[in-house]
Amino acid sequence: MKMGKYVTKPMLLILVAAISLGAMACRYDPEKRWEHAKEWVSDELELNTEQQVILDELLAQIQAAKQKMKSERESARELLIGQINSEQLDEAKILTAFEAHQQQMNETVASLLPTLTRLHSTLTPEQKATLVAFIEKHAKRGFHGGRDW
Repeated sequence: MKMGKYVTKPMLLILVAAISLGAMACRYDPEKRWEHAKEWVSDELELNTEQQVILDELLAQIQAAKQKMKSERESARELLIGQINSEQLDEAKILTAFEAHQQQMNETVASLLPTLTRLHSTLTPEQKATLVAFIEKHAKRGFHGGRDW
């Protein structure tokens, strides 16, 4: 009879650990992170169908832009490695690469703004307040969880 009492506590600890590890694992899978973020926004802000459609569109645009930037980041890394391996840095070449990257960022933001504006225009004051509270809470610890890099 007493054995059940002792078996239940370790089993409960193992179950909690397994669930925690499973939840942390989604942190490392980009698709699961996107899905988790989308679900959080949808649930926390209690989005209606129209808002959910706009959010899905916005996230699809962000993911497409992110993929494009990833491939361009690889070519920038190759340029940087080539410059480091050279006898002398070509400042003009490096500056041109950084300017191109900045231009791409500007274009990406400009392309996302219409969809973001549409989503914003559908949010209620309560939804906006919830979103602001979330941003303020996370701003205190920084984008990278309090790390300065």
